[in-house]
Amino acid sequence: MSFAVIEKERCQNGNYFTRKVYNKSHGKLVYEHYQRELQAFKQLRIASMKDSIENHIIYLLDHDETPNAYRLKFPYYSQNLESFIYTHESDVELAKKFLLQIAQGLHYIHQHNIVHCDLSPSNILIQSESCIMISDFGCAQAVSDTSMISSNRKRRQDFVFGTRWYKAPEHLFGSTVFAPATDIWSLGAIFVQLLIGYPIFVGQTDIEQIGQITFRIGKASVETQIEEMVNYPDFDKLNFFFTEDDIDGEEEFDLTDEELQARKPLDEIFAAENVPEVLQLISKKMLTWSVRNRLSAKHIIALLTE
Repeated sequence: MSFAVIEKERCQNGNYFTRKVYNKSHGKLVYEHYQRELQAFKQLRIASMKDSIENHIIYLLDHDETPNAYRLKFPYYSQNLESFIYTHESDVELAKKFLLQIAQGLHYIHQHNIVHCDLSPSNILIQSESCIMISDFGCAQAVSDTSMISSNRKRRQDFVFGTRWYKAPEHLFGSTVFAPATDIWSLGAIFVQLLIGYPIFVGQTDIEQIGQITFRIGKASVETQIEEMVNYPDFDKLNFFFTEDDIDGEEEFDLTDEELQARKPLDEIFAAENVPEVLQLISKKMLTWSVRNRLSAKHIIALLTE
């Protein structure tokens, strides 16, 4: 569900800016999204366009409230990463350039004890190939205390967040423990999309999304299931951790071409698209079932700049 409308407006000097309008008629959820954005920008302390450009975080110019709406004012960007991907051929060097900038933005966000929680191509704005911005902090959360992980089952909240195709698997299983790894999974899904030209996980329900992840990257290790996943609220309700024999034994002629494509392992996709091995490895280290084993934004930056 979209809680806000984006409007393009003109300043008196002729320049454009973006107005994000939260309509009060949507009730409490809209107010909560608005407050999360304000709190995130307060913590991030992006005080100028210079700060914004250096840290790849959109600059909040102003905010106000009318009788009918809560409003946020931002610089205007004509394109986001979603539209860019659909109008450009895949380019490995450009994918790396974008990955580095987004990782730098996430590193800054995570240093300020914030998890974005809704990183997706539509929330990454482009001014130029060397100037992209992370936007939309309406789902942002504080980094969870690690002591909460073992009591995760008791922390179910009425909080809908994130875009399914880019949502980390722990949250598909109902986890409401937020860590930098939440955003790193999303970044991994975005990076693979940049490399191959289309989204890699496209489930229409959370269960279907978990199934697609399993086909693409394989099932979680027993160690990860025991040490991490058993704590997820919905883990024991979902049965997608089948054996390799179960996958191989299915009658492929019963599946459509689209279904077969959705079950193709990530390794095969990378091979077909001639993705360099080093970028395959970086992608795989972002797309792990284990929260603990995912790369950090700082580590990604180091790998790309060494």
